[in-house]
Amino acid sequence: MVRDFAPYHNLWKTTNNWHSMHEEWMNGDWHTLDANDLEIKFEEALKTINQVFRFFRDRESLKDIFEIAQNMKAQIDKFKPIVPIAVYLRKDGMADRHWKEISTKVGFEVYPTEEFSLSNLVDMGMVQHTTVCEDVGERAAKEYHIEKSLRKMKLDWEQQTFKTPDFKKSGTNTISAFDEAVNLLDEHIVTAQAMTFSPFNGPFKEEIEEWATKLLLVSDTLEAWVQTQSHWVYLQPVFDSPDIQKQLQAECKRFKGVDIKWRTVMQAVIQDP
Repeated sequence: MVRDFAPYHNLWKTTNNWHSMHEEWMNGDWHTLDANDLEIKFEEALKTINQVFRFFRDRESLKDIFEIAQNMKAQIDKFKPIVPIAVYLRKDGMADRHWKEISTKVGFEVYPTEEFSLSNLVDMGMVQHTTVCEDVGERAAKEYHIEKSLRKMKLDWEQQTFKTPDFKKSGTNTISAFDEAVNLLDEHIVTAQAMTFSPFNGPFKEEIEEWATKLLLVSDTLEAWVQTQSHWVYLQPVFDSPDIQKQLQAECKRFKGVDIKWRTVMQAVIQDP
């Protein structure tokens, strides 16, 4: 019984859902339209109505129901060319520059105002410019991916802090979280270099180059810092010995100069880790 009733149920359910979904997609607020959800539900409706259509087409005694299925199939098929317009133009990253580019390519102004909807795009004849929508929409999405990655890298560094444990009884500190910073740095340098070669980095090219340069500077700085700390940690207990201070006065004086700078730097790190 369940199997026999399924085609009737699917026709009714698809018809019912389609009328409400179609109205919302076409006349709802463009800025809140979920194009991915639209595409998924459209494909489900298309698949179901095709199955239902074939079922009732082969049954002479159900001509009236077949006409309903035929009508619904025609409505869904008619909507099919509109789906790519929604998918491409609702890509993440669609900005003013992309709408201006579309307007230039199609020869008339296309811009989503506050009361804009998918039906406005259809009325403008944008279905005839699907290729333009695809080109600009896909590029906008890839640019957005770069922009999002760039913002994430910067946010990662805002949350990155050094740990500064006391170094024995020296009265100052060392850094114990170099590894975490260096690992993050290596990852970001690779990502930033990939961005510099991306054909979609145009709007952020200068920012990416500035960021990549900054990362390399940080890399050089941390490398020098690790070496300096390694030497300082080894020599500080040596020159802290009164006997060594008497025997190696010149060397002790030289180390004292470095030691003062080290303590000054570490004090700054403690204040802003």
